[in-house]
This record gives sequence, structure tokens and C-alpha cells, in this order.
Amino acid sequence: MRRMTRRNCLTAGIAFQALPVLGFQAEKSKLTITSVRVVRTRARRPLAKYAPAPVSWSTTGVEVASPMSMYPEYKAKRSLFMDGVPGGFTVEIGTDKGVTGLGNGGPGGAALVEGQFARLLMGRDPFDIERNWDILFRSSYYFDRAGIATNAISGVDLAMWDLIGKALGMPVYKLLGGETKPRIPAYCTGNDLEQHAKFGLQTAEACNAARPGPTDAREGV
Repeated sequence: MRRMTRRNCLTAGIAFQALPVLGFQAEKSKLTITSVRVVRTRARRPLAKYAPAPVSWSTTGVEVASPMSMYPEYKAKRSLFMDGVPGGFTVEIGTDKGVTGLGNGGPGGAALVEGQFARLLMGRDPFDIERNWDILFRSSYYFDRAGIATNAISGVDLAMWDLIGKALGMPVYKLLGGETKPRIPAYCTGNDLEQHAKFGLQTAEACNAARPGPTDAREGV
């Protein structure tokens, strides 16, 4: 069975209906990509400081399952095999009209963005979102299929969506089809309940009590 990817999902005419062309893709943007670079950013509203309580998972040595749990020497904590792995990154895409976009990518992707992808995107229209994605995806066939290259492409893809939203003066969720629900609740997994509540998170019981009833059979399961 062929592995389903973004590419063949969009072109599988039997299993999936063809997706409609997004409105902004019907015309050229008159923007040209002139720079692609990895940058450091600073949050406008920094996250609240977190000091784990004495009973939290991070202070009691509780083992959390991972792909390496089968090896006793790496089972206790993820830092035993993750130390030294390049972290995530932020990429900025710039254009000749001064419109820019920012996107966050996954671990190890920064070097690939700077070493290969930046060159391939120069001079292209950022509104050609699918073509640009496909160019990056195909250009990484020879060395990666679902790892660091995907982490790198994700950052670039998000930056282009951010750029398009700024160019059109629209939030990205509008470009992707509009609102589907009035709010999206956040969740946190942990046992440091007092701190989570202080940050505004609710217990599962409180969320379920405030949630409206199921709208169809699937939600009621």
C-alpha cells in the first residue's frame, strides 16, 4: 500500500474529492521572494514562569514512555538520548515589497532551510503555496522522506502562510476556509494541577461541564 502524503492525498480522485482552489491563488501576488533566513525571535507576551512543584512529574523522576523505552540505559528520561539534537527554529521569508512571514520548524531543519531550500525559493511568488511546497518536497527525495526535511518544510510553509495573510490583510484561518468553531480549548498533561490552574487551564471535569452537548453521533462516543 502506498503511503498517503499531502501530495497523493490531494490527487487521489477515488478516495477523496478534489479540494477547491483557494481564492487568493487565482491571481499572482506581484510579490517576489528575496530572502529566506533563520532568525531568533522574542515573544511579545512572554509565557509565565514555571517552577515545578515538588510532586510534579519533572521533579519525581517518573518515567514517560518513548521510542527508546525498550533500551534500559535510555528509558529513565529523554535527555539521555536527546541531548545534542538540534532544536526547532524560526524562518523568516522576505519579499521585494517588504512583506515578510515567520514560521516555526522542527528539530534539525534550520541547516536544510539555509543550505538548500532558501536557494530554491528565491525569485518565486509566495502565493504559489502548493508549487513551492512541492518543489521543497521533491528536492529532498534523495536524502529524506519524513524526518528533518519535513521539519524544515513545515517552517517554510508556515512562514509563507503568514506572509500571505499579511499581504492580504487577513488572518490565516480565513484563508484556509474560515471559522469552524468559536473557540479552541487548550490542554495540558501533568499532575502539577495548582500551577496549571493558575495559568488558566481547567480540569477535564470543568471543561466537560461547560461543553455543549454532542451535535452528532461521533461526538457522543
